[in-house]
Amino acid sequence: MTTRRSSVLKSKRPGKSAASRPRYLEIADKLLKDIESGALAVGNVLEPEQELSLKFKVSRGTIRQSLALLEEKGVILRRQRSGTKILSRFPGKGLVSGEQLLEDWARYGIEYPLRVSAVSRKELPSDLFKGEDRASGKWLCVVGLRYPIGSRVPISYCESFIHPDYSEIEQDLSPTPIPMFAHVERRYGRVIESVQVQLRAMGLPSVMAKPLGADAGQPALQLIRLFMDARNRVVTVGINTHPAERYTYNIEIPRQPAVPGVAGQAMAI
Repeated sequence: MTTRRSSVLKSKRPGKSAASRPRYLEIADKLLKDIESGALAVGNVLEPEQELSLKFKVSRGTIRQSLALLEEKGVILRRQRSGTKILSRFPGKGLVSGEQLLEDWARYGIEYPLRVSAVSRKELPSDLFKGEDRASGKWLCVVGLRYPIGSRVPISYCESFIHPDYSEIEQDLSPTPIPMFAHVERRYGRVIESVQVQLRAMGLPSVMAKPLGADAGQPALQLIRLFMDARNRVVTVGINTHPAERYTYNIEIPRQPAVPGVAGQAMAI
C-alpha cells in the first residue's frame, strides 16, 4: 500500500480557495513533494534560509513559516549552526485518514529516537519469520532503547533488523533521530513502499526488563513493523517492546461520508 497526496499541509483558515493559499503553504508543499519523491533525500541538509528565500523569491520570514510547518509535521529538524536536516518522507502528526495511517506508523522512529547499545549480525527470529526472508543469511541487528525526545525514561527495548542487501548502512548509524528505513533510503534511494504492523500482548522478558528499569513478567506490548519494498520483500524490521504503562498511541480517523441510498455503512478502518 502506498499513498500519494498533492497537498498534505492545510491552511488553518477555513474557506480559502486553492488559488489564494498563503505562499508559505505552497513552499512547504513543494519542499514536501521533493522529499517524498526522493529529490531531497532523507538525512541530507536543506539549503540555508537565505538560499531558499532567493530560490522562491520570498522573504526569509516566509521561509521560516514553511520550515516551521514541516518541522511540526516531523519531516525536518532545525538546529542552529548545523542547519535543517531532513528526517522523514512520512509526515503524520495530527488528524490522519485511513490512508495516511501507514505513514503515521512509519514515523515512530523519529518521535522516539533509538540509543544504540549493540550492533551484530544474526538471523531473523524463527518465531516471527520463516521462508525466504530467514534463508537470506545473517541480517544486520541493531539493539538499543528508545526514548521520548527530552526524556530520560526509555519507552521501549528495540531490536532492528536490516536485510543483508542493505547492511552497509551500519557505516551511517549515528545519534541523529533517523529511522533505519530512512538510513536505507538515504544510501540506496527510494526502497520502502509499504509498512506492515503486528501487535502482541506479552510478559516483559527479563533480558529487556533490566535495561528498561521495569519488572520482568509485567504486562508489555510488542510492536513489530515490517518495511516492505515494491516486490513485497522485507527490507527492515523493527521490534519494539514497551512496558504497558509507557506507551499510548492516539489517532483520530474521520468517518467516511455516507453514500446516498446505502444503509448500515461501517467505518473503513
